[in-house]
Amino acid sequence: GDSVCEGAGSNKYSYADIIAEKNNMILTKDGIGGTTYSVIDGKNNSICERIASVEGNFDYVLLEGIFNDIFASINIGQLTADYNSTVDNKTVTGALEEICRNIKKKFPEAKILFIIPHKLSFSNGVLYANQNKYFDAVRAVSEKYQIKHIDLDKISGLACYNEEWLKNYFGPNETMGTHPNKNAYEKYYVP
Repeated sequence: GDSVCEGAGSNKYSYADIIAEKNNMILTKDGIGGTTYSVIDGKNNSICERIASVEGNFDYVLLEGIFNDIFASINIGQLTADYNSTVDNKTVTGALEEICRNIKKKFPEAKILFIIPHKLSFSNGVLYANQNKYFDAVRAVSEKYQIKHIDLDKISGLACYNEEWLKNYFGPNETMGTHPNKNAYEKYYVP
């Protein structure tokens, strides 16, 4: 994942840590702030690249990201017609398809879940532009590859509606609702 998985708004303590502790699980957390799903030339820490190189046995795999693809205005790309066509991992859809193919191949027994994050908005109530197109790409790829997704954008109710929400549910130094704090993880992500 990205900084939301890493726990940037709550001292590196995120929903993944809380879920693992509540369920007595061993956690391997690979959330790195600033990373995209898509591959960007000159950077080598995209979620797509990290999934390709991860080793181990996992019972559960949670995939979360997309904010940095949105911020970088990465091309969304097109969904392929089948499961074998070449994908362009420099696009969001291509990277997501490559991730799904790698996950299904490497961890066929694991339960996999895409986490579509909360809605991005500013404390003045303005929504971050174009985010829905990116969320739709995650939905489309997860459905194609029959990987479940939890759609926090649609069901959580978490967004930075105003200064009070910013203060109560997001990390310090936030100007927009990107990085949830522990309260937000507990109330909106963990359930």
